[in-house]
Amino acid sequence: MASVNVLQQCIEVIDACLHARDEQAIEDIWRSMQALCNIDGLILTVAESEREVDLESTIVVRSYGIHDDWHKLYVSRNYVRIDPVVKMLFETDGNIVSWQKAYEKYGKGAEAFIAAATEMGLHDGYSVATASSDFTGIACSASVTFESKKLTEQHHGLVKTTLPHLNSVMARPGFLKAPQLTDKQAEVLKWANADKSYREIAAIMSISDRTVKFHLKNIFLKLGVHNRGEAVRKCKIMGII
Repeated sequence: MASVNVLQQCIEVIDACLHARDEQAIEDIWRSMQALCNIDGLILTVAESEREVDLESTIVVRSYGIHDDWHKLYVSRNYVRIDPVVKMLFETDGNIVSWQKAYEKYGKGAEAFIAAATEMGLHDGYSVATASSDFTGIACSASVTFESKKLTEQHHGLVKTTLPHLNSVMARPGFLKAPQLTDKQAEVLKWANADKSYREIAAIMSISDRTVKFHLKNIFLKLGVHNRGEAVRKCKIMGII
């Protein structure tokens, strides 16, 4: 049975998740979980939905204690298509997934992915995901990595207790740092989100089609996206619209 002190720390982590509103709060929670649960790394992801096109084009990742090259490798090799954990997460919405069980069930054909992850120190872990938040409609997941030999039964229990609360933070719009948009850019995005054409946006805002395209081009640069669909999805994730 966990001591009173450990239970108090667990409650504090859960409370911090309930009140987290920015990336600094997330980092503080990560440090608390590291000390409480003896985990090695934390990976948090947000995408417009669990649909493959959204996972590829709008996924936003924050990681702590993870090899710097892992995310670049994951994206460049399009691992989201074969990741056994991702496959298992979205068939068990809201439940904790063991990486080892996911590898056993969906590992065939993903041997290269598993080998690359292991080489980066990502051999074992737990993940939890929400396929579509009731509030934002976005998909999000929270994962922790660890070495099994370092975790006691109590550590495993604490991870499984706290991780869903951390994942719930990811479903809230606005906690990820968003670029500063001008009032005009924000208005263009609002109408783009309403599926208005360039001409319709121009008419509504009393500006030219060229000016609408100019604003969108600058929005794309600030967000690091390539088209209005990606811009709208990413801005929903960040709470801009």
